[in-house]
Amino acid sequence: MQDVTDTASAVARGVLSSSALAGRGHAWRAPLPAIICSLLATVLALGGCGSGAAPDAQSHAGKPTPLERGAVYSFLAASGAQLAQGNAFYLQEAQLIDLGTAQCMKAHLFSAADETFIRYDEEYLNPPQGSPVAPGFEGMDSSAVPGLVSMELLSRKGSMLTPVPIGAPPRPYNLPYSTRFMINTDFIRCQRQAARSFALLNIGGGSLNALWVRDVSAIQASRALRAATARFGTCARGRGVPPSASSSPSLFERWLELLVRPAVYPYGRTALIRSLVARDRHWTEVFVTCAGSLESRTQRLQLHAQKAFFQSHYQRIQSLELDAAQSIRSASVAS
Repeated sequence: MQDVTDTASAVARGVLSSSALAGRGHAWRAPLPAIICSLLATVLALGGCGSGAAPDAQSHAGKPTPLERGAVYSFLAASGAQLAQGNAFYLQEAQLIDLGTAQCMKAHLFSAADETFIRYDEEYLNPPQGSPVAPGFEGMDSSAVPGLVSMELLSRKGSMLTPVPIGAPPRPYNLPYSTRFMINTDFIRCQRQAARSFALLNIGGGSLNALWVRDVSAIQASRALRAATARFGTCARGRGVPPSASSSPSLFERWLELLVRPAVYPYGRTALIRSLVARDRHWTEVFVTCAGSLESRTQRLQLHAQKAFFQSHYQRIQSLELDAAQSIRSASVAS
């Protein structure tokens, strides 16, 4: 019989693919902060954990708050700086879903003997952050805008453009099958419930993202970038990148992701992980060397186009900002 955790993982993927996090999953895991309440209170201006206090959302008669603007950029980024803001919001979303799931699970009053299995679910059963990866991954893009990176982050020593999976430890089997099944079922239900706070935000953001990605793709294929793209390709090929991966930053990233994907399950294989990390770092340095001019010009054009996009979709952008504040408020109260 297939183990219940295998079944539950498949179910969870189905749950979240149709839930608030649809389209926003990544093969990476950002570490949760040691004192998550303190972080949320600082970044989101919450009144305190469990207090039901709302974020300090500014009236839309003025400028949107950093929280609201970060939510918009998590779908509609045009530059590396905006990407960082969007990723920060996305991580807060994931962390609040984690917190809400944990709070929901506490209400089930599981015994101390169940805790090991519950902790495993919290860490590895389809967490919103994604699968564990080696430290140093700086290519995260919550907005799924093709070819968009933060050159500032990638230029740091030891940074990696693509994630190197490190795997998860073996599942605990210290409980009867029926108990494991019950815990997983409750966990998936709690995770779905916690994600509901962000459903409206992700539906609205996802539809705008599809329009923005279409515009970005047209910019990146335009004559204005043809010379810079050709220089990127020449530089990359001169440093050993195959022609199929050197015609655009997106293709380079896709090639590198396959290049550092382990052929065997990586958990506990220190030497394998170390070699893949070294490979990723090497090619990331090549990317930074070759893509700087192209990324700079591309992001300038995207920022210019973004202004017109925001004007054309002003009311929908404003609704997205309001949905972000309400989503965080709702998730904070629940957690």
